[in-house]
Amino acid sequence: MIATSNTITHEEVRIIDQEHDILHRTIRLIDEAFITKQGNKRISQLISELYKFIDFHFTSEENLMLFTDFPYYDEHKKEHTELMRDLADIICAFNADMIDYHELVDYLNNRFTDHSDLPDRQLKAYLVTMIK
Repeated sequence: MIATSNTITHEEVRIIDQEHDILHRTIRLIDEAFITKQGNKRISQLISELYKFIDFHFTSEENLMLFTDFPYYDEHKKEHTELMRDLADIICAFNADMIDYHELVDYLNNRFTDHSDLPDRQLKAYLVTMIK
């Protein structure tokens, strides 16, 4: 175990994993809403939900990173900030009919899968070492 008094529980790590699952499930719901023609109101609600959830999730991760003295906090936080900015931009482009739903869903899948694959795996590996 790393020498710090800021240990966490298995449940805290499990919650972060569950949040990742919710994020990916919401992206699938957006895709399904387009495919099944559920209407713009439903799609807009899901996009809003996704944006708010990602913001919440990033805050959760950042709080854990700070609490456990995660050594790559600054880099990970910077990526979160860039992802939120890019997400706002892509949503605006979609709402202005500058991109279609395929581009939106592809962006969401690719960008958040990339983030989950490397930076979040690195964070999880670190957090596991912090479990009491």
